[in-house]
Amino acid sequence: PLETDIKQAIVQRSQQVYLLADHQKFGRYGLMTYCNLEEIDYLITDKTPEEEFQIFAKNNNVELVIVD
Repeated sequence: PLETDIKQAIVQRSQQVYLLADHQKFGRYGLMTYCNLEEIDYLITDKTPEEEFQIFAKNNNVELVIVD
């Protein structure tokens, strides 16, 4: 819980928010979250996500960065 509070504070004070997540994280839920996906500016991942995530990213101005 303390780590979540720290991450929330960092997101609130940041001009840009980056999320680094491998393709296995898409469509899964965590017990604790520190921000909504709409608050992310860049999503960095290892494979192109499914179309629904691509549409979400486009509609919410989240830039997808695919790194092989």
